[in-house]
Amino acid sequence: MKRHRRTRARLFALPLAFLVLAGCGTTGEQQARHDWEKAYEVRAGSEDSGGAVRAAPDAITLASLLEESVRSNRALQAKREEWKAALDRVPQARALPDPNFTYAYFLESVETRVGPQTQKFGLAQSFPLFGKRGLRGEVAVHEANAAAARFESAHRALRERVTRIWNELLYLENAIAITKENAVLLSSLEEVLLKEYASGRRSYGHVLKTQIERGRLEDRVRTLEDRRNPLVQSLRAELDFPASHDLAVPASASYAALPVEPADYATSTEDGEANVLDANPRIRELEAMIEKSRAAGDLAGKSAVPDLTLGIEYIVTDKSEIASPPDNGQDAAIAMASVRLPLWFGKYRAEKNEARARVRASEERLADEKNRLRAEWELALFEYRDHGRRIELYDDVLVPRAGEMYETSTSAFMTGTADFLDLIDAERTLLEFALARERAAADRANAAAAIERLAGGKATSPLGKENSP
Repeated sequence: MKRHRRTRARLFALPLAFLVLAGCGTTGEQQARHDWEKAYEVRAGSEDSGGAVRAAPDAITLASLLEESVRSNRALQAKREEWKAALDRVPQARALPDPNFTYAYFLESVETRVGPQTQKFGLAQSFPLFGKRGLRGEVAVHEANAAAARFESAHRALRERVTRIWNELLYLENAIAITKENAVLLSSLEEVLLKEYASGRRSYGHVLKTQIERGRLEDRVRTLEDRRNPLVQSLRAELDFPASHDLAVPASASYAALPVEPADYATSTEDGEANVLDANPRIRELEAMIEKSRAAGDLAGKSAVPDLTLGIEYIVTDKSEIASPPDNGQDAAIAMASVRLPLWFGKYRAEKNEARARVRASEERLADEKNRLRAEWELALFEYRDHGRRIELYDDVLVPRAGEMYETSTSAFMTGTADFLDLIDAERTLLEFALARERAAADRANAAAAIERLAGGKATSPLGKENSP
């Protein structure tokens, strides 16, 4: 009896060892999971805050909104969970196939020399050969790397969207203030004209024209104020804020700026393009997809390699009641081995051709994306420089000259040496130049946001620890 037990223990020891080994993860997988959880543990901290900025409305800054967006944006968290799902596919791809356990009960016992056989147990495990499991894991790892790059792309795009909304809100506040200042100028002028009309020195037509111009400015202010709500709603949507949460831009706020000037990204335009292409997460995603396709091609090349299946069967045998032969009631054990026969060579050739085509397709997408990024980079640099030039022009020349022209026209009109229409035209020019200067400042800040996104982490950290704008 003891010998039978030792035999059964030996027979089941090998399959159990196979199962234990199949369930073990590699050190690389465990380290990747640890790094992922450590890098984005900031998400867990946002659960306590309820996804809301704790600062008072007048203390809200672009930096705080960008930090909050990393924790609260729903679309970004969806990308984060997709990345997590891709990581969890790696151990699945590297694991052995599930073993097969079989059990059979003899409805009629099979009589043998050593007794009747009554039931049978079987356990079989398949083993992919020649590195198939490693290649499957490699495919999954590259897919996880692509998912990480997609997360980073979504993060960069989110930063740009939030920054653009901030810039537009700030532009509206400044435009409203400028327009109101011009309306105040016209109100003062109207009071003067009313006094002079009462004394008979001016016609009432001048008063009416001033009131019409002031009404036009007041309507413009209302239009600008009405544009604020859609932008605030867009910002709430990006940050997953409730409708009741106030997002007023403080009066001391400033437009977003680059931590470094575009020229600091590289010593030349050509080098600058290379830096952008190296760091942009979209490029990293496509490079990971190329590696995935190549690993899938290597795996397809092993489709014709048979898989090995090892197994055992254990047959329970009762003692014979007819006679007492040697080894009476001895259980039977059978070791088995089988291989899959790769006969459909047309299928395997098609798999290889498919893998090669996918590699070429990924390479073409990468080349196309590099071309597009070069074009976007040059456009963003042009807009950044062009709007900066326009800001200098408005600050140094146009706005000061327009202010002087308005003052000169006002004085000339009061002395009767200038027409009233010249005064109104000077007021309009001063307003339009001041608004155009603010528009150029907002557009330059938007171009800076695009440069930061294209730089793909050169200006800021990919983990939400951004430099202050």
